[in-house]
Amino acid sequence: MNNLRLVEQVANQLNVAEGADYRAVLVEERDNIADALLVSDSGRWPKRLVQITTVPQDLQHREVSGNRNRLEGELGKAISSRESDCVISVGLTADGNRFGLKRQHIQRLADLIAGTAGQADAAWTGEELWEVDAELSEYISWLSVQRLPGYGKVDVTIPLTQYTRVDGRWIEEGIELKERKYGRQTIKDVALVIGAYGLVTSEQIASFQETHKPKELPFAEIWVVSPFDGVFCLKPRP
Repeated sequence: MNNLRLVEQVANQLNVAEGADYRAVLVEERDNIADALLVSDSGRWPKRLVQITTVPQDLQHREVSGNRNRLEGELGKAISSRESDCVISVGLTADGNRFGLKRQHIQRLADLIAGTAGQADAAWTGEELWEVDAELSEYISWLSVQRLPGYGKVDVTIPLTQYTRVDGRWIEEGIELKERKYGRQTIKDVALVIGAYGLVTSEQIASFQETHKPKELPFAEIWVVSPFDGVFCLKPRP
């Protein structure tokens, strides 16, 4: 999920909720506190500064596994023969990690992804995968695809889903990382957009809300954007 698209989804949510006309604009200056801006086309709504982070922080860290490495390589090759400019995230079940996927499974996975070629983003939960291919769902627990025009390659990532936390700490760590870097006073008027990459569930969001009151959180507003659960506001702007 590319950074601009994260903020665009928040803009769409605000436009529906507030009747606004925000659009997302990336900030190029490296020394700027904002990664992006929400700008009102009519000028009727105030400009909003936006910081962007993703969770888990170390998405690229993964268990050394021949099965995982083979899936990354072979699925990437199968997709590259059909399209480019996309990031594919695959969650493996315990059997997927242990036994890997046969070539026929990888081909069926590639076919499933290719069937969404006209969509900018696509995602499947484990239940949705079971409905379209029960055998494949024994090895794949979830799947997401983000198409990024101009990206120039196909990336396949396999996060460590077997270590997914249920207590919302990934959300907390994403917020704390930015607060430590910039300081609470500096970010008090800034929005934070968290890209969840399919690993933050509605249960984790609920757990986070049970232990964190919005008024005690840094940032003026905080949003979570997930390929499965959509856009969720953890802290609305006062």
